[in-house]
Amino acid sequence: MKELFLKRQSCRNYKVKKVEEEKIKELIETASLAPSARNTQPWKLYAVSNNKVIVDGVREGVQPDGANKFADNVNDFIVIVEQKPWYLLDEKEKGKHSDFVATDIGIFTAHLVLTAEKMGLSTCILGRMDKEKVKKAIGLTGDEVVSLVIAVGYKEDDDILRTKVRKQGADLVEYL
Repeated sequence: MKELFLKRQSCRNYKVKKVEEEKIKELIETASLAPSARNTQPWKLYAVSNNKVIVDGVREGVQPDGANKFADNVNDFIVIVEQKPWYLLDEKEKGKHSDFVATDIGIFTAHLVLTAEKMGLSTCILGRMDKEKVKKAIGLTGDEVVSLVIAVGYKEDDDILRTKVRKQGADLVEYL
């Protein structure tokens, strides 16, 4: 696992190459094994790759003010949209639980990007975006919330593995 963690990084140097549909399906099926609070899986995924107009719309949505220029070469995106978990809809349950939606989506996203790396795919988690443009591109019109967009593709051959600079475990924990 540590080797996989050290190898995975946010890619910003993609080949202009589509990911095979079977790989996208396998990626999503595998990542969907991620745990979530009370197994609610509070997300809906939109695999964006087959329709050029939609791909271009999502690409434009993740490039506000000239950000994420590397997305010009990305042809495959996974849009993660928040879903209300069933347990928050039950009146007798309200107030008894934290809202784990953001945490669950984070756990799912980690599973997704690590699975992609294991499959030989590169990813970048995109949080900076014009959410309304992304919603419009994928055909959402209601009060749905776009949480994240994941760029998926193949890194360029000259894309180098960057050295990870992280706090050491001893700096993050206090043993009691």
